[in-house]
Amino acid sequence: MPKKPTYEELEARIQVLEKEIQVLKSQSSAAPLNESNPHSNPLSTFDLGKEILSKIIYEIAQGDPYTAMHNAVARLGQATGSDYCTLNKFDEASNLVKVKVGWHHSDKHPIEGATVPFDITNQEILKRNLESGEPLIINDTRLTHEKIDPIIAPWVASGELQSLLLVPIKQQGSLRVKAFLVLSCGHPKQWQREQIECCHLLGNALALVFSRTELIEALNSQAKRLSYAMEASRDGLWDFDPTTGDCFYSLSCLRMYGYEKSHLPQKASTAENYFIHPDDLHRAKQILKEALEGDRDSYENEYRGLHKDGHIVWTYCRAKVVRRNKYGKATRIVGINMDITPFKESERQLKKAMQYANAANQAKSEFLTRMSHEIRTPMNAIIGMAHLLRDTPLNQTQHAYLKSIDTSANSLLYTINDILDFTKIETGDITLDNSHFDLDELLRSVARDTDAKATSKHLEVVYDLSPELPRYLRGDPIRLGQVLNHLLNNAIKFTEKGEIRFSIQHKKIRPDATELVFSVKDTGIGIPKEKLESLFEPFTQADGSSRRRFGGAGLGLSICKQLITLMKGKLSVESAENQGSTFSFNALFEDSHLGARPIRENPDRFENLKTLIVDDNDQAREVLERTGKAIKLDVASVANGEEAIALLEQHNQKVESHSQKLEPHSPKLDPHSQKSVSESAYKVIVLDYDMPGLNGLETAQRIQHNEIIAHKPRVILVSSYRRNEIFSSKPDFIHGFLHKPISPSSLFDTIYSIKPVDMMDARPEDNIDKLLDGARVLLAEDNIVNQKVAVGLLKKKGIEVIVANNGQEAIDELYHSPPGYFDLVLMDMEMPIVDGYDATKTIRKGQHHTNIPIIAMTAHAMSGDREQCLKCGMNAYLTKPVNPKLLYRTIADFVEISVDSDD
Repeated sequence: MPKKPTYEELEARIQVLEKEIQVLKSQSSAAPLNESNPHSNPLSTFDLGKEILSKIIYEIAQGDPYTAMHNAVARLGQATGSDYCTLNKFDEASNLVKVKVGWHHSDKHPIEGATVPFDITNQEILKRNLESGEPLIINDTRLTHEKIDPIIAPWVASGELQSLLLVPIKQQGSLRVKAFLVLSCGHPKQWQREQIECCHLLGNALALVFSRTELIEALNSQAKRLSYAMEASRDGLWDFDPTTGDCFYSLSCLRMYGYEKSHLPQKASTAENYFIHPDDLHRAKQILKEALEGDRDSYENEYRGLHKDGHIVWTYCRAKVVRRNKYGKATRIVGINMDITPFKESERQLKKAMQYANAANQAKSEFLTRMSHEIRTPMNAIIGMAHLLRDTPLNQTQHAYLKSIDTSANSLLYTINDILDFTKIETGDITLDNSHFDLDELLRSVARDTDAKATSKHLEVVYDLSPELPRYLRGDPIRLGQVLNHLLNNAIKFTEKGEIRFSIQHKKIRPDATELVFSVKDTGIGIPKEKLESLFEPFTQADGSSRRRFGGAGLGLSICKQLITLMKGKLSVESAENQGSTFSFNALFEDSHLGARPIRENPDRFENLKTLIVDDNDQAREVLERTGKAIKLDVASVANGEEAIALLEQHNQKVESHSQKLEPHSPKLDPHSQKSVSESAYKVIVLDYDMPGLNGLETAQRIQHNEIIAHKPRVILVSSYRRNEIFSSKPDFIHGFLHKPISPSSLFDTIYSIKPVDMMDARPEDNIDKLLDGARVLLAEDNIVNQKVAVGLLKKKGIEVIVANNGQEAIDELYHSPPGYFDLVLMDMEMPIVDGYDATKTIRKGQHHTNIPIIAMTAHAMSGDREQCLKCGMNAYLTKPVNPKLLYRTIADFVEISVDSDD
């Protein structure tokens, strides 16, 4: 479908047509045609065409193009002695030919159907001549043997049509207008060349009339539509001519400011004097000036308008320069004004609401900060006292009560942390750390937290780690661990039987970054399909009824989703009711300069080392086999301790048989035979601890005392339990210990450690205890219960504690003590008289102990609290309830630094 011309294009075409009409006018006589006796002017020359053309030009000048066309057709028919003369127009859109103007001799009747539109599709001759532009000449239909069109055939058959002249109309030599003249007679007639030329000349003029008339109609139609649209939309249109200062304002534009057309002059000054607020006038004039001088072709402006009754009309103006002169100056600018007062009012209300919301949000943050402190302070006492109580003599019932207290307190602490995290995310205060971390250590920490829960439900967690998994990365290990802990705890929580499979795959997406894909798959209750879409919304649970079996605030997955998004990843779930669930997410990490997989100096050190894997879980055994093969071990596997012993016995019998065959030939085995026997034995056995029947420890003990197994393998015990939960002191027949999950690098390091020595290194806890024993700490704490908790925890490791009840007492205590007397200060932040912030600043600015390590130990755990503590001069930051292990490790770090500096 052809594209409709624009308003400007229509005007331009009309201007071209006006010029062409003037050319025709100059070629013809300006005097009107004398029609008193048209038959008195025989058409013997071309002059008749010029006379008729002069008449058409004259009538067009009078503004009556339809009269000009009708008179021209009538005069042509009279002058040529025709019975009929019609001007026909072909419409390409409908494929129809319509009679625009028709004339017939006074004693003739109109031929039936002559004014009815007809389809040109079947009119082959007419269609051919119309497309080629050649005239169709039939002097005598009785003599012609050519095929005639169906539309002409009835006329010819009736004898009413015996002569025909059809002349396609051209304009400036081209078929720009699809039209033609038809002259016909009821008697034979010899059509002359001059008559055909006359038709061509008149056709050129009539084509101009066609184009001009249609374009003016289209222009008027567009103007009306634009006017209706402007009135309907209530937007105001203006059209400015800078050369004259005239400016047309639509009625809707005037009414926007309370005026009618008769009220104001159609001048540019009207806008300045009546429409634009004086305070905004300078800016509006400056923008218009830039457009006039050619700096911009279009512009937008927003200003205050003035209504006739005095109220403000906020106006949005959008304008465009549509014409410039040869010097680049604008000669026409068209624009639209919109009343945006309601939007401005909405914007004002929105800003007001935002101010209220920000104030409410600030109040909420302050409330949560206060509540965090108020809740964490007694929580510290509950958890701390429970920790100390655990080391006192208790009967079985008391132990059970204590365990319940500990479980409930940690559950409450978990919920508090979730609420605080959710608040940080909601307010956009949460940011991720970007530090180097050991992925193996992180996964071991996650496993320690989750495996005990799985074991208590008789579930097994299978860790499937990709052999290509990097060990050292850059990112936020705490937040990653938080996500993994939540997904694994959820899987254990909603699974009654079966197992949980935790897998990590590795994708190298660019030279300096790594993408890890995590997946936690369980065999639990699953999630109904209708609950999946809303699962990650806050405070949403798969089962939210009052009869639900599982508790929780419904924030965990929402927090996980937001944290994963910050890690440039996405969390997804696949599940069906009673068919288990699989939660998967990807996360992006930077590579660490420590290297991806530091497997010592020789990655091929243990190539083909014969290793036996013993695990009762098929999937876990398969994963261990794959991990062993990743570091090139020669791996075999069995499902339990009995099979392992039987295999080792069978293997040693083969070795013994081989030795006996060699003895008749030599009193002693030659070195090559001894080497062959040694190489054929299993060098390492990796034993899962928790197996039915014989557990790992019992299996290792039987191997050690089995006389048939002459070549004892080095034994590595694998467990999700801690070592001190399995044995108080490591037996001689256990050479190494691996905590799940097992990565290629951790397996490599463990094998490496058992090769040169029989005993493992001293536990890190032993080193910490040595550093803490005898240390002296100043504790600044105002809460009596928290004082008792902290003192109990510190004295448990042999630390001497001096207590200050507020910040001022801490300052005084340091002032009166000799240099080096205290190793460090544990500082609460919120205390009477002098708080922890001011106390720390005073100590740093003083003359005594200005460099002493100060560790914040506070219930303030909101975003920015840590930074505030470090900013005022503290060295470290611990949140209440205090984790004893983290407390000991932090103190040991600063004591060790002090010892090293003394040396």
